[in-house]
Amino acid sequence: MGISQRKYQHRLDLLSKKLNRPLHLTAETMTSGFKNEDFYNRFRELYPLLWHELEETHEDLEVLNNIRAQKHLRQVPAIPDVKSYLEKRCKAIIANRRNKLSKESSIEEANKLYYKLKIKAKQILAKAEEKERELYAIQKVQPEDFEKLQTKYFELRKQEPLNIDGRLNILMDAAKYKSADTIAFLKKIQNCERNSKLRDYAREALIHMHAPNVWRERKYKGKEKMSYKIEPHKMKTPEELYSYITKKQWQRKMDVFVSHCSIDKDLIISLKDMLNKQGLDCYVDWMYDYEQLSRKLTCKETAAVLIERIKQAKALLYVLTKESLSSIWMPWELGYFSALGKPIYVYKLIDNEIPEYIELYKQVELRNNEIGVIIEGNFTPLPKKIMD
Repeated sequence: MGISQRKYQHRLDLLSKKLNRPLHLTAETMTSGFKNEDFYNRFRELYPLLWHELEETHEDLEVLNNIRAQKHLRQVPAIPDVKSYLEKRCKAIIANRRNKLSKESSIEEANKLYYKLKIKAKQILAKAEEKERELYAIQKVQPEDFEKLQTKYFELRKQEPLNIDGRLNILMDAAKYKSADTIAFLKKIQNCERNSKLRDYAREALIHMHAPNVWRERKYKGKEKMSYKIEPHKMKTPEELYSYITKKQWQRKMDVFVSHCSIDKDLIISLKDMLNKQGLDCYVDWMYDYEQLSRKLTCKETAAVLIERIKQAKALLYVLTKESLSSIWMPWELGYFSALGKPIYVYKLIDNEIPEYIELYKQVELRNNEIGVIIEGNFTPLPKKIMD
């Protein structure tokens, strides 16, 4: 067994050990006459996060083995689909439970344990949802043309190995999205990147977005090149961000530029989540460029960055609230966007003291947790085709 096979077998062994107590507790909740399918469904009900971890492990290792097959490398140990894995893993546990039930039936104790574990499962899910809400600044959508960003990263690594800053900037862009492709890309960097700082950044980004199966890779022990030791410089100012954008290493495209007042933070977070669920990538300055566009760093380059972001957007969503009436940036963003001739949508939350020019633009409404427009009397959620 090679190094890779031993490494992944060790991870599967740790996962199996992690499952030991939950599987035994699940078995203790089963009563006479239960079927194998009942056991698997009960385990999924009581330990949804562990079930999800098994699914993610299966998918991750399947992708890895497909890549290794293309490179004519040996397959690493993997697990089949979750039920097939549990059939093999729980054969003895299920048999022991049935044997115990044949001698004595303890329905009351089984039900008592079941309800206790069910309450605990709800508490764990609530904590998981709370953690997910902490990711308000991350886009939960697949970025457009993401394959170009990945290609650029590996081109830089091959053609400009000492350009560590450029590669870090690409990782920072990828880390702003939580999708299957961005997680796979960051995991690939964590596994294959020789620069320890870039590898650590990818790992921290995965942990921050609560990605599954994030492992600390072993330190590289081969002959070190100069590029392995360089510490990258992280962008911290509007000037540095503007310089990066204008180099156009990755010409980012977004569906919606959200023009808003920062006082309406909670409203904007919920709007961003709704737009993401509709498949729309949206730009909110203090979420996407939160470090470089900090209010205390505002300067002329801040406006220059916003202009570039406006150019990258397909449409503008103007969020009109009582607080936004005093904003000096929003009318400027609206005017610049209008000059470009791109679609503009207004989400109006007030009826009084509305500037007359607002009526020039399409109005959007919120219905059933979706943002949409009225077309020929029918409500239509904002899809990508409206933005094109």
